[in-house]
Formats: sequence, structure tokens, C-alpha cells
Amino acid sequence: MSRGMFKSITKILIAFAVSGVQSLSAGGPATEFYVAPGGNDLASGKQSEPLASLNGAAKRMLAMIGENGGKVPDGGLTVWVKGGLYSYKAPVVFGPAFQGSEQSPIVIRAVPGEKPVFDGSIPLDVAEFKKITDPEVLARLHPAAWDQVLAMRVTNPVITNLLSKRTNLNLDGKMLRKSRFPNEGYAHIKQVFDAGAIYAVGRTLGDPPKGTRENPVGGEFSLREQPGGDWQAELARSKTAQVTGYFYYDWHKETLSIARYNDGRIKLREHTRYGVKLEEKAPRRLAVYGLLCELDVPGEWFFDAADQTLYIYPFGELTAESSIGVWAGGLFADFNQCAYVTIRDLTVCGAADLSSVSMVSMRGGHNNRLAGCTLKNSERLAIKIEGGQFNGIQSCDVYDVVSHIRTEGGTVKTLTPTSNYVDNCHFTQVQAGDYYGGVAIRGVGDRLSHSLVHNLPGQPITPGGNLQRIEDNEVFNVGFEEGDGGAMYTAQAVWGGYGQVFRGNFLHHILCIPQMHPRGGIYLDQLYGGALIENNVFYKCAQRAILINGGAGVTVNSNLLLNGYYGFYNTDVYARDFYANFPKYDSGELKRGDVNDYLWRTEQAVGTNGWNLEPWASAYPQFARIMNNYATCFYPVENVLRDNYFGGNVQNIVFRQGDGFSNSKELFNNDTAKKLSLQVLHEVELSQ
Repeated sequence: MSRGMFKSITKILIAFAVSGVQSLSAGGPATEFYVAPGGNDLASGKQSEPLASLNGAAKRMLAMIGENGGKVPDGGLTVWVKGGLYSYKAPVVFGPAFQGSEQSPIVIRAVPGEKPVFDGSIPLDVAEFKKITDPEVLARLHPAAWDQVLAMRVTNPVITNLLSKRTNLNLDGKMLRKSRFPNEGYAHIKQVFDAGAIYAVGRTLGDPPKGTRENPVGGEFSLREQPGGDWQAELARSKTAQVTGYFYYDWHKETLSIARYNDGRIKLREHTRYGVKLEEKAPRRLAVYGLLCELDVPGEWFFDAADQTLYIYPFGELTAESSIGVWAGGLFADFNQCAYVTIRDLTVCGAADLSSVSMVSMRGGHNNRLAGCTLKNSERLAIKIEGGQFNGIQSCDVYDVVSHIRTEGGTVKTLTPTSNYVDNCHFTQVQAGDYYGGVAIRGVGDRLSHSLVHNLPGQPITPGGNLQRIEDNEVFNVGFEEGDGGAMYTAQAVWGGYGQVFRGNFLHHILCIPQMHPRGGIYLDQLYGGALIENNVFYKCAQRAILINGGAGVTVNSNLLLNGYYGFYNTDVYARDFYANFPKYDSGELKRGDVNDYLWRTEQAVGTNGWNLEPWASAYPQFARIMNNYATCFYPVENVLRDNYFGGNVQNIVFRQGDGFSNSKELFNNDTAKKLSLQVLHEVELSQ
């Protein structure tokens, strides 16, 4: 693709993004309050006498609503938030009493030109960090870190508890990383001595095996790479060291505790989902966290619970202006059955409270919005939208979080939508190269549009449901450490894709690592059917730009597929597995509700024979037509390719049957392919 074509596509995407942004202003004069870092929640809330917190402002608004007969005053309520640093410990809650309207909204927003930051971290005293002089401690450190690592004694039990569990640190607003081996990429398993106990939740019968440090049940293996210090001594001292990696399949990442390290062998405490095995072409890979001897590059930290000492390797020299905080925050804002409440232009960071699901929660209600905000530095899901209608986030930046956003809600049986949305947002990772992240759009009737998603290690966008629109997004540089999966990946429900539209997206430079299981651009996995894929641009998009793994009733229309390996790829292998295994679920040999128990799971979603009942029968007669023919309903029937444009691919169209491949010319002479009704109506090969 030429540079000019790239610029043209980028201009189109920008135009879509600008046109998709809703107005953030409200009409009419509003009753106003002000919040400032030096304020007082007992003050009047006027600009000259600001409140101190959003909770104080919420209480003041709630009182005013009560005084007004339970209604928001005409013109609405606005809270102006002055710039500066705020510490948050409890969420600001907008409950059912906060019922704004289009004419009288409730708005919490930054003062124009100012930057309020709400940090859930617990600050540490920078002056308490000292150079290390104790010879015994220096002997535990990597020689490269002797003059660089600083340490402080931690006695606050709240902080020691956080540091011993799942948290992280800020240094001058930047995320630090727990000490890691290796510093970049992964170490690789050399030899497996014991595959360990195996248990897959939702699939394996019976209870999971229990492993302890003294009686571990996990796998045992050695590494190709040489550790940087005395792991055996460190692991005997530390109870928190862990490994994160891919122990069997390229697409399944696990984090597990280390029980011991002896004679170059790592023994895992817990079971794995699939075992520790070397059956894939690429070597199995992992990283080790939580050893002092591996604290050897700027930006790392380690907490020694035995002597209650925190060690950091700063990015540079600490000054009196430096700030260090331990992530401790939980839920920041709770939209609970409210209406027309907007929070805009705030920054929220430093969350790690395991009792909280997310930093921002929207539950029920309608027309609530998070707009122009930045959410970062979090060990929790950043945003969760659950149910309600017309709730969403708009023009937000979300990065360095374990997971970016999840939407869910609506009713599948009745096809009742939420119409919730994620619009014009930016999702990425900056410091958090090890955080998986991701955008999960689930349920009925949600929309992801005009957003930029990049620099995520795995599957960044995972839609699942009905009546969803994934439109006008740009995705690049994702999946760079995984095999299998896709940039936009759906799975595990044959009913899931009806009404789902992938339109106008630009997917480019999607990595596919040699020797690992190949990846896809838009990937409909595990018989996921019924979707419409149209007007998308795929450029250098993994091994298979569009991949349908057995799903039926999919239409692929007017896409541009350039400079990839396979353009369109379709297979019936999953269908064969279903028909072979179907009786085993009824007999109990396989677990009822397993991910591959497709018929049972479909009926759990739409009802017994739900495809023949309203509203499904009228909304999607194709679904009923496919499902009523049991002999072929789990094969990729009634898929259509129409008016797609291919250029520079190794092969444009592939249909896989069992262990064989058919290219597009052979396809039309293949009786099985004809029976499975893959219709190629108009294929266009572009000249080079």
C-alpha cells in the first residue's frame, strides 16, 4: 500500500471520529458548585469557598435535589473541579436519586484549561529511601544495581499488605514494574520433568487439586536462560515469587506461584489449565517476578516481606519534588441507576483494591457518560458498563491497566438492546508491557466506534453478543506475544453473531510470530456465526485477515484485503468435533456446559428451540433455517463472500476440510464445499 493510500485512509478515519463525537455541552444555566484541593466540604461550594471532594459535592447535590421535591433543579447541576492532585479513598456514588434530564443534566467537569488528578495511591516519603550499605543486602543484589537501588523500611500494615499482594507503584506519575527476569521478552523452558496437575475450570470434572508451598502439585521444568542471581536462596526467603507465561498453548497465559527452585528446576505450586508441555513448535515461554536479585534495571521494584523493606530502582535521581505512591484505590465513580450524569476531563489513577471490580462502574440507568477522561495505572478493570441504556464513554484515554473496558447487558431471548457505547477512545499500554488489557464488548446492542487500539500483547477487542456494531476503529501492533486469536476475536456461541456488524475498521500490521499458531484479523472462532463483515481495510493483517472457524450465516462483503498471507479463511473442523462429541455431554463423559457444548449453550441463551420463537424467528429467519437442519447446522453453511477486493496476498480464499486445503478454484469442484454453501459471488484481484 502506498503512503498516499495510508494518508487517505487515516483522513477518512479521523473524519469518522470527529463526526461521531457528541456534544458535551448542556443548555440553560446550571446551579454550580466548585471543588478544589484546598477546599472544605463544610464550605458553601461557591468559587471563592470551594468544597474539598467529589463526595462532598455529591452530598450537596443530593441535598439540593431533596429540597427541590426530589427533582434536579431546572438547568441542571454542575460541579467545577479545579486542577491539582486529589486523593480518593471512597467512590463518589450517583444513586437513583440523581435523575437528570437532557434539559437539566448533572455534570462533573474540570475547570477549562486545568488538570484535576484523582490518585488512589498511598504516598510514600521520598526522603526515607536510602542507598544500601549493608553487605548482606548488597550480596543479594545484582552488581549492576549496587549504586542504583534505594530502600525504605515499611511499617504501615495497610501498605505491607498491599505490597505483599497484587499492587504496583507510581514514580512521578509513571508506573513501575515488579522485578522481572528477563528484563525484556521471555525466558524459555528447556526441559519438562513433570507436566504437573491439570484442571480446566468449566471443563474438567470434579474439584481442582490443592497445592501448597510444602506440597506443590504443579509442573517442574528448567530454563534455557541463566538466572541473574541466587534464585534458590531468594526463593527460600521470598514467598511471593511468581511466573507468568504460556506453559502449553500459545494463546493461554497463566500466572502461578513458585513453590521452590532447586538445581536449576522450577517447581510450580498450583495446577495449570493444560499442563506444562513442549508439544508446540515454539518453545514454551515465561517471565519470573518478585526476586530481589532480578532488580537490575530502572523502573523496577521489589518488596521483601520478611524484613518489611521496599526496594526501588528509580528512573533517575530522586529529588524533593519526586513523588512515590503505592496503588491502593478501588472504585472511583459509581453510576448506579442514575440518569444524565456526566463526568468529564478528569484523570484517575492508582487503583489496586481487589474488592473493587473496576475504577468506574455504570450499572443500569440511562444517558450517563464518562467523557474526555484519562484512566491509567490500575490493577483493576478500568471501566465496566452493565445494563441500562445509552450509557457510555466518549473521547477517553485508557492505558497501563490490566483490562481496559467491559460492556454487558441487554436480553438475548428478547433481543432487548442496551444501546450503550464506547466512542472515539484511545486504548493502549505505555509502561505496562506485561498487562494484557483489552476491550470486551458483550451483551446486546452495544457499540465500539471511532476508537484507536494498539500496543496490546494479546487479543485487544473481544466482541460477543447480538445487535452490536464494531465500526470505524483502527487497530495495529497487537498480539505480538501470542499465537492464535485475533485483533477482533469472537468465540464460544453459535447464536452470538446475529445482528453483529464489523464495518469500516482499519486493521493493519497485526503480528503473526513464526512457529506459533497463526493469528487472524477479524476472527470468528468456535462456530460463531451470523455476523456481517463489510467495508473494512486489512493491510499486513496477520496470517488470515478474515477467519471463520466453522460459523454459519456469515456475510463478508466489500472488504479490501492487502499484502497478507491468506485473505479469507474458512474451516469445518470444529463442526466435525461437535458431532463427534455431542453424545458425550448427554452421557456425562464430558462436562455439561463445556465451551464446546454448543447446542446446550445455544438453548441456554435463546431458549429451547428459541430460533423458532419470537422475536428470533422474525428477526433472523436464517438462524432458524440453519438450526432446523440438524445434520448441517454446526457446519459453516450459508456463508457468503461478495464484492471483496484482494491484492498482494499469498492466497486470497482458503477453505479447510479436515486436514486438507482447497484454494478458491478447487472449491467450486468440491462436492463437500458445495454442500456447505460457501458462496463466492464476486472476487476481484487488484493489479500490483
